[in-house]
Amino acid sequence: MRAGASRRSLLAALVIACALTVGACVVAASESVANDVAVVEPAPIEADPAALGERLYQERCATCHDAGRAPPRAQIAANSPQEILEALDTGFMASVAMFMSEREKTILANHLSQPPTR
Repeated sequence: MRAGASRRSLLAALVIACALTVGACVVAASESVANDVAVVEPAPIEADPAALGERLYQERCATCHDAGRAPPRAQIAANSPQEILEALDTGFMASVAMFMSEREKTILANHLSQPPTR
């Protein structure tokens, strides 16, 4: 199998896995907000893009991806920044990323394309 086809298969599997699990995240988020309107402030400009990328991941993604309800971070890192950005812009994760600026999504995609450090 060609590398491009393999990446597309991995991305397709990632999208399907997210589709199956994001419902739990949405329900959990809506329950925590109850009847209040959640206002999401844009992330402030930080000097270190890696720090902002990690903060965005922790605020927007970790609840599902670190809890086993969505593909783990190491699996996401197997994708290019462009593939991750496509998932955030037009893929299944678009509903989660819709309140993020293009700058935030780009920083997050670049950050997530790197293997996690621990």
